[in-house]
Amino acid sequence: IWFAAGFLGVGKFDRNGIISWYQWDSRNQFGAVAVDKDGKVFCASDRALFKIDNSKLVKFNNEDPNPSLVRKIFFTADGKIYTSSSTSLCVYNDKGKFLKLLGDKPRTNSFYGLCEFDGKLLIGKPEGLFSLKNDRFEEYQLGSQSIHQKIFFIEKDKKGNLWLGTDDGVIIWDGKNLKKHSKENGLIGRETNRSGFCADSFGRIWIGTEKGVSCYLREYDNHEFKPSIINVQLTDQFQNNFSIDSTKHQDIKLSYNQNTFNLSFNAISFQNEEKIVFRVKLVGFEDLPIEFFHRNIIRYTNIPPGTYYFQIQAKNYNGNWNKIYKSANFIISPPFYETWWFYILLIFLIGGVITWIISYISKSRYSTELEKQVNIRTSELIESEAKTRAIIEHAPYLIMIISKDFSIKYLNKSSLPFSVENSPGRSFFEYFGEREIDSIKAKLDNLFKYGSPVHFEYNFKEQTGRENWMECYFNPIMQMNYFTEAIGIFVDRTEMKLAAYEKELIDQERNEAYNMLKKTLGEKEVLLKEVYHRVGNNLQVISSLLNLQAFYVDNKELSTLYQESLNRIKSMSMVHERLYQSQNLDCITLNEYVTRLSSYLFERYEVYKCIDLQLDLDDTIIEVDKAIPMGLIINELLTTAFKEIYDLYGDIVEKKKVYLSAKRNGSDLNLIVEYNHIIDAQTRHNEKTLGIRLTDLLVSQLQGTVQYLFEDGIKYVIQFPLNEKRNAEENINC
Repeated sequence: IWFAAGFLGVGKFDRNGIISWYQWDSRNQFGAVAVDKDGKVFCASDRALFKIDNSKLVKFNNEDPNPSLVRKIFFTADGKIYTSSSTSLCVYNDKGKFLKLLGDKPRTNSFYGLCEFDGKLLIGKPEGLFSLKNDRFEEYQLGSQSIHQKIFFIEKDKKGNLWLGTDDGVIIWDGKNLKKHSKENGLIGRETNRSGFCADSFGRIWIGTEKGVSCYLREYDNHEFKPSIINVQLTDQFQNNFSIDSTKHQDIKLSYNQNTFNLSFNAISFQNEEKIVFRVKLVGFEDLPIEFFHRNIIRYTNIPPGTYYFQIQAKNYNGNWNKIYKSANFIISPPFYETWWFYILLIFLIGGVITWIISYISKSRYSTELEKQVNIRTSELIESEAKTRAIIEHAPYLIMIISKDFSIKYLNKSSLPFSVENSPGRSFFEYFGEREIDSIKAKLDNLFKYGSPVHFEYNFKEQTGRENWMECYFNPIMQMNYFTEAIGIFVDRTEMKLAAYEKELIDQERNEAYNMLKKTLGEKEVLLKEVYHRVGNNLQVISSLLNLQAFYVDNKELSTLYQESLNRIKSMSMVHERLYQSQNLDCITLNEYVTRLSSYLFERYEVYKCIDLQLDLDDTIIEVDKAIPMGLIINELLTTAFKEIYDLYGDIVEKKKVYLSAKRNGSDLNLIVEYNHIIDAQTRHNEKTLGIRLTDLLVSQLQGTVQYLFEDGIKYVIQFPLNEKRNAEENINC
C-alpha cells in the first residue's frame, strides 16, 4: 500500500507490515500518490512530480509551474498525466514534460476528482461535475440531471457504473438512473474523501468518510429491509433483569413491589439505526401504543397487579414498520393486603381504631396546617426582609436608624458624607455644627416622646470649601408600645439649591433686560406716534393752505386741480391719522381705511344722486409702505370714475354702479375698480390724464401689475405683493 504523508514523504506498507519511506528534502510536502497501468509509482508534492525508480525517488519533471499541494494524480488512455490541486490543473506527457496549465481563474479554482468516462475527462470541482473540452471546463450532465455540489472523487467500478463522492454521501450512475446513498441510507458519515473509494476483488465497494469507512453490498441495495426487534429485557427498581423474549414459553412472576420497571430493547436495520422510530404498548394496561423517536428504553411506574405482555414495533428511515413483536407474559402478584384473609382481619381492626384514627387525623391536619402556615409566613418574612434590605442598601439616599440616646445603630451604603464603616455606635450629633444641635435635639426629643415625625434642613461645608445642603426626614419606630428608635432619610439637595439659585439669578437678569427693553420700546412708540401725529398735522396744514388758495381762484380748471391735490393729501393724511390712533405703528386695516377713503371722496364730489358705490373688501392687514401708494391709486381711480360718470350723465334718475374690490389672493392683493356705460372709454383712457399716469407710477412703485379692460365701460385690475409675514388671521389691532 502506497500513501502520501505530507512533509514525511511517501510511504510503502508491504505484506510483512514494514513501512518504507521515500523523501526528497524537508521542503517538499507530498499530497498524492498513484500507480499507472504498467505498475509504475508516481507521487507529487507542492513543488514537483516524482517517480519511484529502483526504490529511489526520482524527479519526473522540473519545478511545478504553479506550485501548490497536489491532491490527485490521474493517467489518461493517451498517455498524459494530470495533477489537480486547490489552484490549478496541470498536464504532462509520459516523458515528464509540462504541457499546459488549465483553469478558468488560476489560483482560485479547486480540482478534486478526475476520471475518464464515455470518452471524456470528467473533473470534480466545488461547483459540481464538469468535463474538459478544448481546454475549457463545461458542465457535465448525467442523463438530463446536473450535479451542483462538491465532488471529491470520480471512480468507475468493474461493471462500468460511475461513482461520485460528494459532501453529502455518494451518487451512483448506472447509465440510466441516478441513485444517492447518504447517512440516512446507512453510510457512516456524510462527507467523502478525495481518494475514499476502493473496489476489492470480491466486488465490494468501500467508501471513506469523515467518520470512518462503510461497505456497499450490491445484493442488498434494492431490498426493503424491515427492522428486527432483539434483546427485550425488563429491569425492576431493584436492578433485577428479566428476559421477556418471545421465545420464552414460561410466564415470569414478579412481586407486588416490583411494579416499577424499565423496558429496554434494540432493533437492527441495514439503514441508519439512529432514525429508527419505536412503538410500544403494554397490553392489559394501555389502550393505545406509545410512539417515540430514537429511544430504546421506556419506564413504567406503579403498575397494578395482573398479567401483561408487550407489543413492540420499529420503523426504519424509509417508513417500513416490522411485524408486531409480542414478548413473553409476566405476572405482577398482588400485595398481602389485597388477599382475602387480610380483608377479614381489617374488618375487626377498623371498629376498634376508628375513633383513634379520626382524632389523630384531626390533630395531624391541624398540626400540618399550622406548620404550613408558619413556614409560609416565615418564608414571606425572610423574602420581605431580603427585599427591604436590598432596597435600603442600594437606595440613592442615606438611610439611618438612631436609638433614643441619639447613637447611630445602622447606616446604608449611600455616598453621602457619612462613613459607613465608622458611624454605627457613634453619636448622631457629631455630624452637625453646634448651632444646629439644640434645635435638632429638641425635635428628636419630641419625636421619641410623642411619635411626631421630624423634618429639618441643614447645610455644611466640605474640606474643599464646597457648601452642601441636606434635607432630613425622621419617623419613629415603636417597640413594646414605646418609641425606642427612629429611622431617618437624608436627601442631598445641593444640586437643587444650586439650580434654584442659578435660576433666580437668570430670572433676575431676564426681568431687568425685559423691563429695560419694554421701557425703550415704549419710548420709541411714543416718539413714532408723535411723528405720525405731526406728519398728519402738517398734511392738514398743507390741505388747509391749498383749500384757502383754491377759494381765491376763479379759474374752474385750476380749482379742480387744487381739489384733486387736496384729495391726494387727504388719502395720505388718513393713513397717518389711523396709525396715530392704532396700537400697532406699522400697519392698518384695509377694510376700515378703504371704506373711510371712498366715503370721503363720495361725499366730496356729491355724486350720491347719480352713482351707486359698491364695496367688496377683505379684513386684511396692510403695511404703511403699501397703504399710502394704494390709497393714492384708489383716490385717482375713484376720482376719474366719479368725474367721467358725472360729466356724461349728470344727476339722472337711474344711478350708475361703481364697483370697488380689494381682496387678498395668497401673498398678493387684487384691487379692482369697474364702472360701465362709458362712451369711448378706451379713447378717454388713451388721453393719459395725470391720474392715469400717477396710477401707473404708483403700481410700479408697489412692484405690481395693472390691466385696463374696455367692454361697455372700463375695468382696472391691479395686483401687487403684500408682506408674507402678515395675514388676515393675525391677532393684531391695527
